[in-house]
Amino acid sequence: MVTFPQPSSGETEMIDGCPVVSLHDSAADVEVFLRAIFDSSYFMPPPEPVNIQVLLGTLRFAHKYDVQYLYLRALKHLSARYGQTSADEYRTEDADSILFTGRSEVESHVTVITAATEVGALWLLPVAYYEVSSHADCWLQSAIEKGADVEIVKKCWVTQIHLSRGMSEVHKFLSVPSGAGCATSQKCDAIRFGQLESYFERRYEERDVNPLAECNPWSWTGHSGGDNFCSSCCTKGQMMHRTALNALWDRLPGIYGLPPWAELNALRKATMGDND
Repeated sequence: MVTFPQPSSGETEMIDGCPVVSLHDSAADVEVFLRAIFDSSYFMPPPEPVNIQVLLGTLRFAHKYDVQYLYLRALKHLSARYGQTSADEYRTEDADSILFTGRSEVESHVTVITAATEVGALWLLPVAYYEVSSHADCWLQSAIEKGADVEIVKKCWVTQIHLSRGMSEVHKFLSVPSGAGCATSQKCDAIRFGQLESYFERRYEERDVNPLAECNPWSWTGHSGGDNFCSSCCTKGQMMHRTALNALWDRLPGIYGLPPWAELNALRKATMGDND
């Protein structure tokens, strides 16, 4: 620590024969960083839970002072939450070790965007931005009122139009009538209409814009009874739904002005290597 850059001054302050090292950072972040170094149980690898403030404080300081093992550990936590590599992984991933305590989800996602940008972990940004954008307007406004970065929230607000289009795209299969392979077209069309009606009602009530998590035609496969599609319509719905999800996922980085997934994943590999 005595190698940390210090402002030029006269005599060096000493305590018990050791030079005093001044860290020009917040006391709370310094405490988090030092505890992570000296207390092996304080900042454990995933899947052990970690508070978001502890995680981001450790990330910043480990990057700033080149403490590689803590930096990579912090990135592993964040990559488990924001580092999905496909729409399917995003929809099924539940290995989240990050505790959003003391802040709303939107505020927490915004702080992740700020920290990830600061350390150059750009592969975390598409999902982090998406998580903010997917919230209803009232949550975005509340986050701004509580001090969240205004420019980040405004960017997510503006890009909600892309997610709204995505909502229409992933539900498009509900507006396509039964085809020639359907032996129960009246039943399937009625179910399809009911699902579409339910979607519009939910959109009106909830106001969230989360197309990547919307609708799951896979759950209809293999079911029996009066409320399920026939196998032909189910297969067709799965295909259209998956195609729309994958197309939206591919566009996600560009929506937020980021490099394409291939570049982001290459950066992730170069940064984390075998620690990914």
